[in-house]
Amino acid sequence: MSIYVKKELGFGSVHLSKEALRGDVVYILSGLKISETPTRTSIRVSKNIHVEDEIGIYINHSCDPSCEISGYEIIALRDMEPLEEITFDYSLNEGDLSSEFVCNKCKKLLTGSPAPCRK
Repeated sequence: MSIYVKKELGFGSVHLSKEALRGDVVYILSGLKISETPTRTSIRVSKNIHVEDEIGIYINHSCDPSCEISGYEIIALRDMEPLEEITFDYSLNEGDLSSEFVCNKCKKLLTGSPAPCRK
């Protein structure tokens, strides 16, 4: 799958270069750094393993995510168009967050699992 990082105003996001179908693996994380504890930019790939990936650090949260994390794979939850942002729901994947934050969409405070960011 072809993806790219878009950087604007000091923030990054990850987008598809071409369409993906529901169930497609859109990216495979490769841990540049692996830790037992979360960081602000790590992604949990199993119970006590968090990876820092050069692309993954730019994948944003959404309470209406386009993808989910399954081990090291990022999988499309629905058919996706080119240029669409790759997102996942941090509260469904991350057991603990290194720092809490408020979702820009639903305004709920995210603290980690098991508190889904949904109204």
